[in-house]
Amino acid sequence: MGVLCFARRAFTSGSCLGVYAGKYTGRFLCVTFFSGVSAPAGTRVKKYSQDTRNVPGQFVCYHLPHRTLLKIQGQDTSPFLQGIITNDMELLEEPGLRAMYSHMLNVQGRTLYDIMLYSLKEADAVHGVFLECDSTIKDSILRHLKVYKLRRKVNINPCPELSVWAVLPQQKKTGQEASKPELSSPGKALVWEDDPRTQEMGWRLVLDSQINPWDIIASCQKGD
Repeated sequence: MGVLCFARRAFTSGSCLGVYAGKYTGRFLCVTFFSGVSAPAGTRVKKYSQDTRNVPGQFVCYHLPHRTLLKIQGQDTSPFLQGIITNDMELLEEPGLRAMYSHMLNVQGRTLYDIMLYSLKEADAVHGVFLECDSTIKDSILRHLKVYKLRRKVNINPCPELSVWAVLPQQKKTGQEASKPELSSPGKALVWEDDPRTQEMGWRLVLDSQINPWDIIASCQKGD
């Protein structure tokens, strides 16, 4: 059934009954058509799809604007970071492991900030990492790194042109590990790794800010 109503002030559904009806009372004009009934000649009817359901994607991508990245690169990257974090930098050299969760330490050995480290995909990836941290402590971490840099052969640079995303499955059975989605353009992802903290947090994705994850992940929608 199709209903077309034009109201000037108010209208009620009581006037919109029947297989076909056309009525103008000075207050409204109501025209009703049931399925299978054609509009009379000269009547202009605009059609709308009745199926307005939004089909959800298999995965949901959440932009994390409160997270930012620093790029640490150089031949002394690993020994430099090894002395000021709680985890073992050599783990990133193991096959298949490119992401690591850790905390930064001060000179007394107390933890300061929680961070995540990702191996660079570049040719000299063994000599560089992305450091992900909360954007509110980025400047503090930069100052902390520069204090310990001394004569180390490393370069430390912020990466404001990159964006961090969390990708999670839309539905997941309890205790069942979700399959990692494939990327249509893997080269566009600077980081595409399992979240190193727990599998319940899905996957971490780092892209250029001009690229949307749903453009490279099939059946993916943006999360709120």
